[in-house]
Amino acid sequence: MRKNTVLQRIPSTRRDIRTWPSVDAYALPEEKREDFLRNRKAITALLAQASYREITKETGVSSAKVRRLLAKCLQPDGNGDICGERGLLPFIHVRPYIRRTRVARMEGAGRGGCSGALTQLFDEFPELEERIEQEILKRLPAGVKVAEAKISIVDLHRVFLQLCEKVGRNADQQWPFNTKTKGRTSLINYVKRVGQKKPHQFIRARYGKDAGTRLHVGSGHSSLLSPQLPYDIVGIDEFTFDLITTVAIPILGGGVRDVAIERIHVVVVIELVSKAICSWYAFFTNSVTSRDIRHAIQNALNPWKPKEFSISGLTYGHPDAGLPSGLIPSLAYHPWTVLVVDNALAHQDIGLLSDLGEVIGSFINLGPVGAWYRRADVERKILEEGWPGIVRNPQKNNLTYCS
Repeated sequence: MRKNTVLQRIPSTRRDIRTWPSVDAYALPEEKREDFLRNRKAITALLAQASYREITKETGVSSAKVRRLLAKCLQPDGNGDICGERGLLPFIHVRPYIRRTRVARMEGAGRGGCSGALTQLFDEFPELEERIEQEILKRLPAGVKVAEAKISIVDLHRVFLQLCEKVGRNADQQWPFNTKTKGRTSLINYVKRVGQKKPHQFIRARYGKDAGTRLHVGSGHSSLLSPQLPYDIVGIDEFTFDLITTVAIPILGGGVRDVAIERIHVVVVIELVSKAICSWYAFFTNSVTSRDIRHAIQNALNPWKPKEFSISGLTYGHPDAGLPSGLIPSLAYHPWTVLVVDNALAHQDIGLLSDLGEVIGSFINLGPVGAWYRRADVERKILEEGWPGIVRNPQKNNLTYCS
């Protein structure tokens, strides 16, 4: 193969070795460092249009080896990039091993000679690999059986052998039945590969929903939704406070009626730069509806006015207390650019989304259900400001008091 033909197969964006994933040569052992530097020099010369004869004379690397090294460097690394300079390291495999022959075992044979047997089995019976992966990730098809909470290697190995028998691999001379461990070690390594290949699904299935959610936090990647100025992004969420209390409701003809309630719902609108609470709306119905969301948003846009308290001695606690739309005149009826909400049913009302987009002029960012990390500022604010005021006190005289 001509050198020009080889270079034409390299994308133009990858013809400069400085754009490749690099290797710190001085972190390598001395005996491997020399080979690596020699290989890198040969590839650099090839990309600089040097002839094979010149490369061999300068580095001692043959033309066949140069082509082989280049092919290794351009192999995908499985993470969305090429192997780059890692392909120049000696004794590094950039492609998975593929077994060509059947596993032939003699009675009393040792543990070796079975490399690639599980991959060969899965290539022959892809439905077997699919079912094992479903067992690991707890994604069994409906009607098969109830998935175990956390299937052990012992139980997974038993299922694996049963599936092998179903596809016809049940003879003593066939792998995995012709080995002492019956493929248990290969199955353990496969479980590890599934965890590396699908970490979120694997952690969620093996260790629970909360552990899977934590994988999204502290990844080192900044959110695409990053506010630069106040009122760029506003978050909204609802919270439920469980308690036992009564609400005095005025009735016709005068007087009030005490109605027992078990919970209070609060919808809070929070500005994500200053962390200021723009508005809140409390109600006592069974669940949150889009009407409650509308009330909270309307309160955030309308100028805030202080309430007149009917309880003697109750005050705001500070003469400058209030909400932004009432304390800063320019923020009255001031919309925001993006409204961040979770994907709860109350937010999926078509009329609500239409009003927010057309009347207010805001973009709506619907996050995934239960993804608290998408609205961490909102969640933290309600815990800091709202929860301490509605807490359970120790029981006294068999009654529970709430502050």
